[in-house]
Amino acid sequence: MKKNWITLLIVGMMIVTLIACGKTDKTETNVPNAETTQAVTVPETQEAPSETEEAIAETEEAIAETQGTKETEEAGDADDTVYEDNFSVDKEAVVAFAEKIKEAVANQDIEALVDLASYPLYAGFEDGGVTVASREELIGFGTEKIFTPEMMDSIKNADENSLSPSMAGFALYSNDGPNMVFGVVNGKLAIQGINY
Repeated sequence: MKKNWITLLIVGMMIVTLIACGKTDKTETNVPNAETTQAVTVPETQEAPSETEEAIAETEEAIAETQGTKETEEAGDADDTVYEDNFSVDKEAVVAFAEKIKEAVANQDIEALVDLASYPLYAGFEDGGVTVASREELIGFGTEKIFTPEMMDSIKNADENSLSPSMAGFALYSNDGPNMVFGVVNGKLAIQGINY
């Protein structure tokens, strides 16, 4: 009985170690046991491709670092549709969510904007990027810091009908201006990054 517990502990530690090391392919690990040999399969993980825009790439990295720790405060969709990933979201839902962002920005409605986000959220301000842990923290930055004239202009002129999915999500912006990146979090659309 004691040998079984030790074997289970060793197998568990090996799985945690492989996952923590970011193993990207299926690996079979044999753990010797006095009676049998057990095989453990570690699933594949996907790496996000890099984007050409520096700000979107930073957001993508921040999203990857916080994946699995995000909480969604009923961000985005009012219906019961649950999406598997950014590539499974239908165009109508993407356009509708982008329009909610555009409306919140146009009205400088910080409450509406924070309700569309998931946390932690990456905010790439001009004076440095930060990870925002909660809606209260994002509100604490104030409307002047969030709704800069450049952000408002970029979001206002963004074409929500031409958004296409990536691993990071959908980047809403115009003319290489500031952007807001949103994507699927816990099955729903939510803002994951704001870049200035």
